[in-house]
Formats: sequence, structure tokens, C-alpha cells
Amino acid sequence: MLAVYLSMIDDQDDKDKFEEIYNKFNKYMLHEANKLLNNPYDAEDVVHDTFVDIAKNIKLLRTESDNETLSYLLCATRGHAYNFLNRKKLNYIPIQSVEGHMYRDELLKAESNLDYKNILKIIRSMEEMYSDVLYLYYCVGLNCKEIGQILGRKHATVRKQLSRGKMILISKLKEEGFNNE
Repeated sequence: MLAVYLSMIDDQDDKDKFEEIYNKFNKYMLHEANKLLNNPYDAEDVVHDTFVDIAKNIKLLRTESDNETLSYLLCATRGHAYNFLNRKKLNYIPIQSVEGHMYRDELLKAESNLDYKNILKIIRSMEEMYSDVLYLYYCVGLNCKEIGQILGRKHATVRKQLSRGKMILISKLKEEGFNNE
């Protein structure tokens, strides 16, 4: 299967990067997908779809830290798993309505007042459909279109999840004592 993914990549450095990622993290991605789907065959399909998207977008993937790379890959895997479940109509994820609004520059202001690790901890404690999008947007630095490509979601869906995730994040930040005024 690795040969199929590598055939999608032109640059040899990117092929080497992809092969290393595949060999290091494939089993973690399969485990994550199987945990959500409870079916190893569906999990393999989801991980395959995830690797296809990663191969197409290999230039976006930073690999300086194994932990960051793994987080990124697990976000992408979860996104594909949720999409698979939604297509099969086996899972419905309720959308929370939370008042408030926060823009990227306000989050950067929050980072100067709160420790970055605390904000990351709050993001990771959130529901995965929001935490994955927030993580990829704020921590990895991807835009909504790129996040949609990686997670296999529509651009509009990512924008809405980012908006709702920001509202939840600002609510949690206020609970932690942050005031953005």
C-alpha cells in the first residue's frame, strides 16, 4: 500500500518524509480509527483515506516533533472516521451553542496572558470535532481550506466548527480566569 501513496508524491524528500511517517505512525492511526469505529476493516479504510489526503498535502506536514506529528495525524484520522460515521449515519455529533466570539489576534493576546501549554490543555480537553480544528488552526497554523483537506471535511464545515470551537474555547478560558477585555 505504501507504494500507492508514494506514487502520489513527486519530490524524493517528500517521499522519504511520507515513508517515515507511515512506518512510525500507521499503527497509532489504525488504533485511533478502530477505537472510534469498532471495526478493523472500516478503520483500515479510514486510515487509507487519511494517508491519501496526507500524501496529497505532504508539504503542509511539519515533522520537527514526533508528538506534534502524531497529534496532527490523529486529528486527521479522527476527522476521516467521523466523516465515515456520518456517511453511514451511524453517529450524530450534537452541536453545542455557546455565546461569545474570539478572533485569532485575541487568542494570541490570551497566549501572552496565559501559558501556551494551558491553552493547549484546554483545547485538547474539548470535544474532538472542535479540538482537532482548533489545534490545526492555532497550533499547526493551517487555514480552513487546508484543515478541510486534511480532515476530509467541507470548507464551510471547518469554518463553522472553528467558529463554534472558538466560542467554547473563550468560555473555557473565562472559566480559567482569562478576560479578553
